[in-house]
Amino acid sequence: MIEKKLVSLRKTVRNNQKQVTSQLIKNHNSKICIICGTQNHLSKEHVVPRWAFEKDPNRRFVTEENGISQEYNKTTVPACKNCNSNILGSLERYLEIKFTQIDLNNDIFNDNDIEKIILWLELIDYKFHVLNLRRKFIKSKNGNRIKYLENIPLTIIQNIEISSSKVFSKLRKTLKKLSVKSKANKINSLVIFKTKNTNFYFFHKMDEFIYIELPKYEIALFYFLNEEYENNKDAYSEAMKIIKNVYS
Repeated sequence: MIEKKLVSLRKTVRNNQKQVTSQLIKNHNSKICIICGTQNHLSKEHVVPRWAFEKDPNRRFVTEENGISQEYNKTTVPACKNCNSNILGSLERYLEIKFTQIDLNNDIFNDNDIEKIILWLELIDYKFHVLNLRRKFIKSKNGNRIKYLENIPLTIIQNIEISSSKVFSKLRKTLKKLSVKSKANKINSLVIFKTKNTNFYFFHKMDEFIYIELPKYEIALFYFLNEEYENNKDAYSEAMKIIKNVYS
């Protein structure tokens, strides 16, 4: 069943990616499904799934550029009911079961499931690309308004050294990734390890990496979005350096 859903996802993205990205670039706040582009039966797709942060309304993240705190629970992008519940929901339900069943002390994920985890993390990355295209800079972290930067999308502020056309190109490439069937070349780029932390942790640098801790399942995931590693040990070593730096 899950394989059929993922075939549907890839087909939907391939058939509609040009329409979706063109509309989002033309109007960053377009009320369209970010997967298929329809304007019908829209619902709110959480950028980070609610089950990942255990539906806790107090879980928040801070936008580095703005210094503004935002609830994960209220951080959503539009998706139609079919893409949200039927396609994306099926992948999330599948992974929830896998996370529940595995004990990393005694077992490891097989390559097929690792590829599904990679796809899930790439979906989160894509949703953040869309979110940051829709969110505005408004003011600087210290609270001062910078008039000439007001209302510029956060994704452009974050990539201020490159042109807006390159930002839009990254959006297209990020969506296109979701249509790629095999993630075999990226398997070593995903680091999976057991965590004893009791709290949900998440940090993400677009186009570079994504890190998520799922205390309910005692699982931590670190994925290098655009790097390929010959072996997982090298990826693990680099991931640990980044994690240490973030939490030091």
